[in-house]
Amino acid sequence: LRAVEQHAVNARGARLLGPMAYLTLMTATGVITTVVLQRLRGRSFADLFRLPVRVMAAGFWGVAVYTLILALAFGIAPDRDVGQVNLLNYLWPVWIVLLSAVLIRDEQMRMLPTAAGILLGFAGIVVARGPAELLRSPENPLPLLLALLGGFLWALYSVLLRRWRIPAELGGTAFHFTLCALMAAAVAASRGEWRNLPPVGAEALFWILFGGIGPVGL
Repeated sequence: LRAVEQHAVNARGARLLGPMAYLTLMTATGVITTVVLQRLRGRSFADLFRLPVRVMAAGFWGVAVYTLILALAFGIAPDRDVGQVNLLNYLWPVWIVLLSAVLIRDEQMRMLPTAAGILLGFAGIVVARGPAELLRSPENPLPLLLALLGGFLWALYSVLLRRWRIPAELGGTAFHFTLCALMAAAVAASRGEWRNLPPVGAEALFWILFGGIGPVGL
């Protein structure tokens, strides 16, 4: 539910401010929220960024880049394809199953239920798209490809953490969302989003705070 909420927020915020400008402000708010929570817990700020090197590297792709390209996908997708972007991203449970079969060898996998689950996952995309839309070429294939890649990156990151037996508190969310905010700010500058940023009204501010404090921060 947290992930569904976050992507719905991203889609709305991206349309109000531009995908990269919104992502910068939202993830920066999330990092600030995490820092405040760390302070309230009486823990060291350094603990948020003191991570194993392999977790830093994996999370760069599986958290920072994943969030960046997914927000871009939502922002540039035509309205009729937004639902498809979300569906393709949500193939990540299928990717987790497939990657686990390759990367986690110490857990026995039952092949029949696994294969059935994978087929159901891909069949769900076909059914959700509908017979009339199934053979229609997308108006812009880039956001669909980004969503597909994003789901794969998130799944790979999740499986690697399991393979390495990394505790949840060492997953590095604050560190990686800091990187995400910096990268999003740079991409927004290259796309001219800061130069053409509309006034941040009450609705945009609500989505920045709601997405940053909620799905990212908490």
